[in-house]
Amino acid sequence: MSFQPSRTETIKTLFHGNRFIIPAYQRKYSWKFDQRKALWDDIGENLTMKHFIGTLCFKKVENSTDVFSDVYEIIDGQQRTTTLFILLNVLIEKITSDELKNGFINLYIGSKETPKLASLGVDQDFLNNVIFDFTSIMEDKLIVRSQINLYEAKKDFIGLCSKFSQKDIVDWITFISTNIEILIFNVTHQAEAVKMFSVINDRGLPLSNLDKTKSLLMLYSTLYLNEEINEEINTKFGDIFDSFDEMVFLKNKLSLFRTLDDYDFENTFYTHYYYTAKWLFPDWDYQLGADNIFKQLKKLCEESKTNVVDLRWNIEEYVRDFHGFALAYVALLRKVDQDKNYQKYFLYMEFAATLYPLLVRLHEQKKLDGLLRIIEVVEMRVYKLKNTNPRRNMYFLSSNIIEEEWTIEEIETELTNFVNNFCNDYFTEQYLLDQVDNKTSLVRYTLYKQNLETHGQDLTLDEFRNLQVEHIFSVSPNFAIKQYGFGKHETYNLEIAKIGNLTILEKAINKDVNNMAPTDKLSGYQKSKINLNSNLMGNLNKFNKEEIANRTNEIIEFFMSEFYITEETTS
Repeated sequence: MSFQPSRTETIKTLFHGNRFIIPAYQRKYSWKFDQRKALWDDIGENLTMKHFIGTLCFKKVENSTDVFSDVYEIIDGQQRTTTLFILLNVLIEKITSDELKNGFINLYIGSKETPKLASLGVDQDFLNNVIFDFTSIMEDKLIVRSQINLYEAKKDFIGLCSKFSQKDIVDWITFISTNIEILIFNVTHQAEAVKMFSVINDRGLPLSNLDKTKSLLMLYSTLYLNEEINEEINTKFGDIFDSFDEMVFLKNKLSLFRTLDDYDFENTFYTHYYYTAKWLFPDWDYQLGADNIFKQLKKLCEESKTNVVDLRWNIEEYVRDFHGFALAYVALLRKVDQDKNYQKYFLYMEFAATLYPLLVRLHEQKKLDGLLRIIEVVEMRVYKLKNTNPRRNMYFLSSNIIEEEWTIEEIETELTNFVNNFCNDYFTEQYLLDQVDNKTSLVRYTLYKQNLETHGQDLTLDEFRNLQVEHIFSVSPNFAIKQYGFGKHETYNLEIAKIGNLTILEKAINKDVNNMAPTDKLSGYQKSKINLNSNLMGNLNKFNKEEIANRTNEIIEFFMSEFYITEETTS
């Protein structure tokens, strides 16, 4: 049946004689357990009354080859529609009466060849498998975020209704069929559909800036460029979304960007591209966040819409370059996942998020391998030791190497000058002579490298991440400090924060030795598998203030030789 332009429908009338597709410009399935459980609870608590779940917007597909059903694109509401579709599928699969089951399948589910709901793009076959061949899916092989969400949706609903009787199942299907009501909006043209989607996005619905960006570009292409580059936008943004989904999987697998949830990481990815695209934005500003970057892109399109040549160039260049950046970003994370050398930099040391725009662009240009050493120096001296986060220089450089062709040597010179400007040899030594025990990642990586270089012992990532920074002289001592050469407690607190009083120790051992005097930690240190500690054990009986100074100088000497820079040069 065809929908009226705007009216309230039930789920039964929604699916009767109709099929639905999720078009390419729609966002993928993103509902998590909390959203699905909220819908489940709403149904369970309202089985005896009508329940309104909001608005849906559709566009009828003209010239459809389906002679038995009207086919509609979902403009807004695919999350609810998809969730209800999966829930109905789970309930119907539990019906024991073949006659009743087949009737509901024909009404709500369809067949694998002509499903009642189809998702265009990468999720099309997967959604079919969720509905028609769920047991064939290998959960541990899933890396695309939307597919993980689809799989978990069915898995959750199977669990939630596992104790249902046949009466419970029929009651739930009946309620969903006739008591859930939806306000339907029906649009007729592509331009109207994209405009509707854009307007909905601008009304505060929780879409990401990445989703809204694709919608925005589709809108301007549709309204002002006769849809000529819609397919290009759809195709490239499909790759961008797929790349980002894999990036999320790898981020979580590798424990990268640990302080960011998936939503924040999406905004980070979105901003990282912008920081490398100064050439494209007349009002480029390295301090902008994701929301304001989207507004700037919207302004760029709006100001060029009267000149189709400029508008087309702006959109095509943005999409082309963003597409290349996304492919390079996911390729870099794959490299980290597979390459032991890259893991040392990205997972052991861990680059600051500020460096990622440059890292991705260098990887895209196949120049990163030749520059990893100097970028390691940048990270250790400026971001970890000085503990500052200069963004302007990095983002300008990330953009400049795209605007013009830079050699590896020129980039290395620029980075060397950057380090000399922010943390040259003199200041590096001064910072290392000061208190550093609050710079955990700096200390842990430095001592890991010293252990590797001087004792020839490498560690697995799990072994490395199990290490904590240990104070040889404890922060809260249970012993008299004067016998070790310290005077006042103020002096003691200053000295024990120096790098010479620090080592790396396994978490369990660190907890055991806790507040002991150095001489009493011998048995604990003996249990450590870190060679650095084996060498240290011989000095524990005589460890004192003077030994802290000697060891501080020794570690500083190692640091300066390991993370060295050349004299400042002219670019």
